Amino acid sequence: MKYHPFVYFLVLKWCSFGFELFFGMPSFGRFLVVISANILPILLGIVYIFTLILARNHGQYTIGSIAGLITLVIEYISPLAWIMHLITALILLVESVQATFVFKEKEFLVEDEAILVEA
Repeated sequence: MKYHPFVYFLVLKWCSFGFELFFGMPSFGRFLVVISANILPILLGIVYIFTLILARNHGQYTIGSIAGLITLVIEYISPLAWIMHLITALILLVESVQATFVFKEKEFLVEDEAILVEA
């Protein structure tokens, strides 16, 4: 059984919220960045780019992904990055909840190459 790309968008949106929340913890977030040799922020940037593309394709809000990319750019200014990660996590939480409501209103299951958009 295949799923509509909106399902993947929804999962990426919730995952990016979780990552931002963990990076927003001052000591734990900095520890993750240092121990991973800056690999995790690069992976998170890729997740944000995919989420941004999927959000634009499905007419969803893109401000959370854009805020996340800006946060990753200024991540190395510790006090400001700490606050930006928490603000971005809050934005992504609101967008994830909104996208979940959209998901519950429609059926996004692909059967035999025909996309069922309305229930």
